[in-house]
Amino acid sequence: MSLRWYVRPGTVAVEPSTFVCAAGRLFGRNNIGAVVVQHAGRIVGIVTDRDLALRVVGQGLDPNTTMLRDVMTPEVATLAPTASQGDAIRLMYQRKVRRIPIVERGRLVGMVTLDDLLLDEAVPLEHLAAVVQAQLGPGGPMDARRPAYRRRGTTVELTGGAPAKEIEPDVA
Repeated sequence: MSLRWYVRPGTVAVEPSTFVCAAGRLFGRNNIGAVVVQHAGRIVGIVTDRDLALRVVGQGLDPNTTMLRDVMTPEVATLAPTASQGDAIRLMYQRKVRRIPIVERGRLVGMVTLDDLLLDEAVPLEHLAAVVQAQLGPGGPMDARRPAYRRRGTTVELTGGAPAKEIEPDVA
């Protein structure tokens, strides 16, 4: 199934100069977990609720004076509405992310999230679990705060622990 289902008018995009406190209010008002950061109509970053927790609150930054440009994730992975749900899962796994903006002809038109795919029962649960494992495992955003992992083929294990399940999603 294509990602057209996730094209939604009103996907929230803000400027890099937006203050963190304003973005936090947008999260609450719109019941969302991420905002796309755009400048001159071009996507330049993304900020998630997790980014605010870790990069602002966790670092003791002032949300009234910190701008999104200082805490955003640049180089955002995007997909076209014609891409498949499998494409979204593969990209989430590769980039260790849970949200991907949908772009059509250079314009932001929606967002597909791991939660969307879970609720839609779009792909097997183990593929969704692989995305979470990739994000929390080696090279993911929490890597420095997690126990050491070791890769064995397509299996990841905690150092000194039992092997985890296969993590490489095989999505058709």
